[in-house]
Amino acid sequence: MKTLHVILTLILAAMALTIALYGAFIYLKPATTTAPTDQPALPITTPNENPTIQPNTSPTTPPTPTPTTSPTTTTFASTSTPTSIAIKDDTGATITIPLPVHRIIALDTAHVEILCALGAQNMIVGRGSYCNFPLSINDVTNLGSYVNPNVETAIELQPDVILATTTCDGLSQLQNAGIPVVIQNLANNSVLVPAIHFLGQLVNSQDNATTLVNWINHYTTIVTSRIAPLSANQLPTFYAEQAIEWQTPGSQHVVGQLIVAAGGINIINSSSANAIVVSPESILEQNPQYIFKLTVSTDTADATFYQTAINSINTRTGFSEITAVKSGNVYTYDYTLVQGLRYPVGLLYFAKSMHPDLFTDIDPATILPGMIEQFFGIDFPGVYLYP
Repeated sequence: MKTLHVILTLILAAMALTIALYGAFIYLKPATTTAPTDQPALPITTPNENPTIQPNTSPTTPPTPTPTTSPTTTTFASTSTPTSIAIKDDTGATITIPLPVHRIIALDTAHVEILCALGAQNMIVGRGSYCNFPLSINDVTNLGSYVNPNVETAIELQPDVILATTTCDGLSQLQNAGIPVVIQNLANNSVLVPAIHFLGQLVNSQDNATTLVNWINHYTTIVTSRIAPLSANQLPTFYAEQAIEWQTPGSQHVVGQLIVAAGGINIINSSSANAIVVSPESILEQNPQYIFKLTVSTDTADATFYQTAINSINTRTGFSEITAVKSGNVYTYDYTLVQGLRYPVGLLYFAKSMHPDLFTDIDPATILPGMIEQFFGIDFPGVYLYP
């Protein structure tokens, strides 16, 4: 028994020695540098490296915004409250106008009507003799013709700026008096929208300017989107005549451009921006499908007035054989439909006349009074295209 006890003691001692030696071996063995193959190695970030920034983390310093160029040629002085506005006008000159503006002379109808539509009629202190809409503008000082205004009276009115459609007599005298003069020919409808934005900035009525531009774009888009898919053989030919017989607008004239945009083909192949004289024989030879006659109407113009103008065309020698006459497609129109704020209505009128099936949902006769009531706050009765 004593012998068995000694044997067990020796076995336990040996086991303890083995465990001690194995622990010492593990402790002293160098650590391996190879990561296990089933565990991806983690990247090591040194103290000098920047931490990764999440995409939605805001920078500590806001970036300086880059100024954007306005689609118009106007720029404001770079202050929180603009002290001036600059515009490059039709003469190529850059005109700087101090702000705010309180007194304006507008020598042409387009500028007057836009300013009134923007709610700035009270700023107009002088006008050209042709500026008669809205009727209340007649209470403003009449400076005479836009090409030959009364310069002395204009200076006495102490305007902050003068708006004109073309260079005029006495321009240098006005400029020498320190009055900014901006020349913008708004008979070209393509410049109307930039002009509205400029005038909105000038009189601090940008919201009204945007509303007005949206109205214009809405109706012009309706026409262009419906006319664009038509092929050339779906576009009718037309002859447009000015108030004077045998005078017709060239392709670059505002009337010629407008009727072409409405989906017509001008039988007069001229690149002139002015009215040109044609012969009766050329009209008979070209045989237009539509005829549009400009008629200078009055406040009392009615259907009888316009029908008289149509009859004068229908009864011309040889015209009874023209397609437009035989099909009853001779129209008369008032010039107020082809330029200025009302030109989208003219575009609709011409488009519906030539393409009635495409515009069954459009009634230009109601759109024009609605536009006048919306932007001028007045009724606008009358006939502007007949029949």
